[in-house]
Amino acid sequence: IVENVSVPSVVFAGETLDISFEVKNIGTGTTGAQPWVDAVFVSFNAEFDNTAIRVGEFNNQSYLNAGQSYVQNLSVNIPGNILGVYYVFVRADNRNRVLEVTTDNNVGRNEGTEGVPFVLPPMANLEALTLNVGEIAFSGDEINITYSARNDGDIAAAGIENLTGVFGYNPVNYVNYWSMPSCAFRERVWIDGIFISQDPFYEPLDAEKIKDNIVRIRSGKYEGLYFCDNLGQWFNTPDFLEVGEEYQRVVPVQIPHEIQGTWYIHVVLNSAFAFDEFNKNNNVITSQPIDIVLRPPPDLVVENIQAEEEMIASNTYSIEWTVKNQGANNPIEKSWRDAIYLSQSSTLGQDAIYLNQRGVSRGDTLSPGSTYTLTRNVTIPDGLSGDYFLHVHTDAANDVFEGPFDTNNVLSVPVTILAGSYPDLMVSEVSVPEQMIAGESVTLSWTVLNQGEGPALGNWRDRVYISANEAFNPASARTLITRNRVAELQPEESYYNQVDVDIPAQFQGEYYVHVLTDLQNRVFEDGRDDNNLTTSDMIEVLPRPEDEPSDLAIIESGAPETANSGEQISVSWLVENLGPAVTNRSSWGDRVYLHTEPQVEGAKFMRQMNRNSALDVGQTYHRFTNINLPNGINGQYYIIIVADATKLVYDENRENNKVIIPIDVNLALSPDLIVESFEIEEVLYSGLQFTANYTVKNVGDAAASGTWTDGIRIHSSPEYTNAGRRVGDRRNNNMILEPGESYSASITVTIPSFISGNRYFVLKTDVGDQIYEHGEAAHNNVYALLGNILVPQPSDLIVELLDMPGNAVTGEDISIAYTVTNIGANAAIGSLRDAVHFSADQELNIAQDPIIGFNQVNVNIAPGESQTRTLNTRVPGVIPADYYGIARTNIVASIPETDFSNNILIADEPTTVSMYELP
Repeated sequence: IVENVSVPSVVFAGETLDISFEVKNIGTGTTGAQPWVDAVFVSFNAEFDNTAIRVGEFNNQSYLNAGQSYVQNLSVNIPGNILGVYYVFVRADNRNRVLEVTTDNNVGRNEGTEGVPFVLPPMANLEALTLNVGEIAFSGDEINITYSARNDGDIAAAGIENLTGVFGYNPVNYVNYWSMPSCAFRERVWIDGIFISQDPFYEPLDAEKIKDNIVRIRSGKYEGLYFCDNLGQWFNTPDFLEVGEEYQRVVPVQIPHEIQGTWYIHVVLNSAFAFDEFNKNNNVITSQPIDIVLRPPPDLVVENIQAEEEMIASNTYSIEWTVKNQGANNPIEKSWRDAIYLSQSSTLGQDAIYLNQRGVSRGDTLSPGSTYTLTRNVTIPDGLSGDYFLHVHTDAANDVFEGPFDTNNVLSVPVTILAGSYPDLMVSEVSVPEQMIAGESVTLSWTVLNQGEGPALGNWRDRVYISANEAFNPASARTLITRNRVAELQPEESYYNQVDVDIPAQFQGEYYVHVLTDLQNRVFEDGRDDNNLTTSDMIEVLPRPEDEPSDLAIIESGAPETANSGEQISVSWLVENLGPAVTNRSSWGDRVYLHTEPQVEGAKFMRQMNRNSALDVGQTYHRFTNINLPNGINGQYYIIIVADATKLVYDENRENNKVIIPIDVNLALSPDLIVESFEIEEVLYSGLQFTANYTVKNVGDAAASGTWTDGIRIHSSPEYTNAGRRVGDRRNNNMILEPGESYSASITVTIPSFISGNRYFVLKTDVGDQIYEHGEAAHNNVYALLGNILVPQPSDLIVELLDMPGNAVTGEDISIAYTVTNIGANAAIGSLRDAVHFSADQELNIAQDPIIGFNQVNVNIAPGESQTRTLNTRVPGVIPADYYGIARTNIVASIPETDFSNNILIADEPTTVSMYELP
């Protein structure tokens, strides 16, 4: 049970809630070692139900015997949208991990009969005031915009010194450093984002960011000079915007050069959320329309290429090319890159080999008719020979806007590539002693010979390994040393390396030394790499004289004789040290494998259990674990348990470190989910939202148990692939569908407004393949229907009635009724999104008037018909005052209309909004 839930009398939204509560076991038994979590909830209701909002979960403090209890003192992060009067609940064992007589009394509530007020903390609030831009501009132009803003909040607006971690931005250091070597001038800043779009209303998904303007308050107020002597004066100058204080910025921005027509500039204050605000609805201001005229673009072409007609692979050559601007204007861009490629095709394609590139600077000075000539060295790749084409691609990354002239940026010339002469490195000799002592140093040597026709250039690495296997496997071999080679090696020349290495102390028995030259394949050998590795004769590694062996043995083991595929089984084993000495290592790992053969080689690793202390003679330890058998397997298998699987312990008898347990695995019966039926609307429209009904049946031999998702995609083919657009899902949580059983369900499908024509609606059950279905049963989960999606004709929607309450309280419930009427000639069909605003006056300002709430409904309103809706929501956190309600319909223009200007209605009388008063 939960008792003594204590919380503060007032909680600030977006900050932490300090809570104390006691969890007590009033049962007659112990909870045991099973861990659990206690959860904290908040709810408008005085009784705990499924509408409560979970705000935190915490691990239990300890296990509880009968009559015992523990007290938790915690801090819980409260979301910023939790406003109003809430009750605070704590539910012990929220995930029902502990077996109890009853869980009905696991919930406790804050003391007292009243709820706790959750209110907004004092915050800054930036309000956009003015925005001035020109009426006309050319694409690609840099224009100045002027905007102003004011802090209408409760506290000063202060950003952060470094924008690291601000959402939406890379961790770039925006700190102001005007410094001598030993001093730096820093200030807190924030970002105002500047966007451009064709929509007079700012929509983040549609607008393109054209600049981040960094707002520096201290820099504008500081009157001193930027020297170290003035650090005190600098830091005594405020770097925040006081309440009621304004700032104005003139910002140069560049118009994208590929756009034309009517556009709008949007300024979004504090766009990177450097600090919290209680009202972000007035952070956006939109300009008057700007008429943007498309500037005739440049046209870059490669006029000629100067290159050798014959080139030898691996050699370096100089390439020269000339680029001309045959367009009507200079490029706007100042820099771009020209790239050089090589391919066997006369046209530049995806298979071309990149050779080099050259940057172009001051490109904006390339006037019409003028040219530039560049030179770059290229190295022909190793191993090439035959007829090729050399391609030069100007503006290879398409940095320069050329309008329709991007297709003539490549010039190609034929060249002949002659085969080169290449080295062939081999480890010709490895010298090692016949015996080594574990933990001691030995001298090893090897010789590398170049028996090829060409020199080995550059630098490469040789590596020496030791392994218990004669066949080299880098995954199991142990590295002893790596040596760098930094000089070239001419044909028939060799070099000799001699090194002292330490043999690992835990190694005993038969080992081999492997020497690999050119470890990372840096030297091109034209396919002759098979002689880069040489292995020594067998070496006997003896134990250290001071070490005595121990003998780890698995003396008992357990696993089921039979099991089903996909089943979880228990495996156990008991390890004893049979002596004669304590283990020389204090940690090692035991491993469990699964194989179709009674051997470790090639087995599937299943689990490792670690031992973290030495084991004395006669001592034992027991291990118990669960492993999941793979789905779909059948027949005789072997569970293989190996103590000290990586051979860390000095153990002269490893035959008893391993046990092999046969297990007969039966192919488990599996479910087979199919879509038995699928229904969609006969008449479909772009933007329409409708309900698709379907039935899924399990025609398999076993129950489908778990959580899976059914999904619908719109596709040009009757296949469920990622190429289709996902338009609806339904999640089946913790479902059990027995063989022969079925379920009928529905999915709300929203057809995107930009899709029309003949399309397949493809339904798939278990889209993420969460349920194992054997064989062909995994491939029959799809049902496709062909539909013809029509484009609806334009209607004309208006808001005819708006009923606002006379009074409201921030954070409390509010109910608003309004009527939407279609006065057009065609039906209004599709998904309709409406919004209701608060406004200080009877004029709508999208950027400043806060939104009370939205309604999103699927409609089919015939001409002349009306629909009345009710918006039930909570009053947003606004400053107490009188506000007029403004209702807008079709706010995202998802339904085509002949006239969008008549889609709003403003209330005649204001609503008086008040705020909960703190005690």
